[in-house]
Amino acid sequence: MSLFNKFESGDDKRKKSHVRNLIKMASADGHVDDVEKDFLNKVAKKYGVEPEEVQHIIDHPNDYSFTPPATKEDRHAQLLNLTIMMMIDDVIDDHEMAMLKKFAIGLGYPIFKVDKLIQVAIKCVKADMDEEEAMDELDEA
Repeated sequence: MSLFNKFESGDDKRKKSHVRNLIKMASADGHVDDVEKDFLNKVAKKYGVEPEEVQHIIDHPNDYSFTPPATKEDRHAQLLNLTIMMMIDDVIDDHEMAMLKKFAIGLGYPIFKVDKLIQVAIKCVKADMDEEEAMDELDEA
């Protein structure tokens, strides 16, 4: 861990961890498309992660450890963001799906529910549901 993020709050670490996870998902198929970059920047901005910090995460992803979300709502939001990133280039390969499953487990979902939750998240993204409606769907899964 670099001094750059050594003294950050837990909330800042969780936000940057999520950006790191999105970067890993975007690059899972071997390249990062413009639409993936745009989505990454949109999420980073929403989370208050500055463009310089995003670039630092891209350049030094190993400086950022995985930090799971603190709340169910954050867990759902991160799963949805990762699902969107996986689907945004209209290509879902086996490696991306395997990564999404690993991320879901890391986010704190029980292993026995992961496949169902991912199916629900994919359904929500395909239906272009708003975040609140998608969160309700995930709660019911």
